[in-house]
Formats: sequence, C-alpha cells, structure tokens
Amino acid sequence: MDTLVAQSETMQTLRHEALNSEYAKRWRFSVEDYYRMAHTGILPQHGTPRTELLDGEIFTMSPLGGPHIWAVSRISQVLSRTFAAQIDAEEIMLVSQAAVRLLSDSEPEPDIALVRYSPEQDESLVPLASDVLLLIEVADSSLQFDRMKKAQMYAKAGIPDYWIVNLNDKVLEVHRKPLGSRYNEITTLRNTDTLAPLAFPEISIALSSFLR
Repeated sequence: MDTLVAQSETMQTLRHEALNSEYAKRWRFSVEDYYRMAHTGILPQHGTPRTELLDGEIFTMSPLGGPHIWAVSRISQVLSRTFAAQIDAEEIMLVSQAAVRLLSDSEPEPDIALVRYSPEQDESLVPLASDVLLLIEVADSSLQFDRMKKAQMYAKAGIPDYWIVNLNDKVLEVHRKPLGSRYNEITTLRNTDTLAPLAFPEISIALSSFLR
C-alpha cells in the first residue's frame, strides 16, 4: 500500500511539473485569431454557445435566464430615457450585449455599454476602450466572474466606470479609479440610493429603477 501511495504522489508531482513547464503553457489568442476562428466555423458567430475573448482566453458565456433578460431590458430602457437628449444629439450610443474591443487580446460582450458616438463613426468597427464611458454587467450566476475576471480586465483596459447590477443581493456595485488590473474604489449602493455616471455628473439615476 505504501508503494502505491508513493507512486501516486510521484505521478501527481510529475503532472504538476509538466503543467507548469515551458512545454505546457496556455496559448493566448489575439482578437484577430478570435475572428478568424469565428469566420472559419471553429467558433459560433451567432446563437449558442456565446463566447467572449478575455485576456487571450476564450470563455463560454452563461445562458441568459429570465431575471437577467428582464433586468437588462429594463435598465436599457431607463438609460435610453435618461440620456435621450445626448442620444438624439448623436453624442453617445447605448449598446446592449454587443462586442467591445478593449485590448488586443480582449473583446467581451458586456450587458450594457454607454459609448461615445458621432455621425462620422466607422460602423464597420466595434467600440474601443477609448469610446467607453460606462460598462454595466447584470449578474446572478456570473457574479463572481464579473467581480473578478471582468473587473480585472476592465480595470486593465482603463474603463473608468464599471457597474455590476447584483441581482442576488439586489445591490449595485460601483467600480471606479482603475489602476493596473484593479479598481481602487468599490462602492455598494441599494435601491434607495441615486447615482450619477462619471461622464455625466449632472444626471442622477434613481437605482430603484435598476433594482427590484
């Protein structure tokens, strides 16, 4: 028995060393690689499973359940009404569940993005990190992923204002002041609070319209 245990421990050690050796490093994809895989059919371009490219790795997105769908739709309507004047003036655009290219190896699909827009916009290109004024993720089963992986990536890309609508606890988690791969300011607000986006400090949003 001792011999079998020793052999098992030896095999685990060898596997660990192999996985951490220079011959077993992860392959990280660029946005260009990602698009080529979609165009050649390796990855689906539409339907399921939906994927995102985050820090060079391809992740399968969670299926959209009822609470998530209704929350994204409701928040999108609230923001469309709130920023109607800016949208009509073609200063900004509200984008829902669409790609945003943040880095050369990251193209997530946030639930809601408020981006700069102009009539001269090249609409053959997806919005870039420099276009983004506000990103919102609606989270239930994806909460920890949005808090960790997504927050690190958004901070790394310099996104100034990142909100997580936490459906589980019915709170809004506001991430600001990105530095490196983390946000230095994280605030939790409830449905009795109001909040103004950094890009439009004069516009206050009642969070009761976000959180039900």
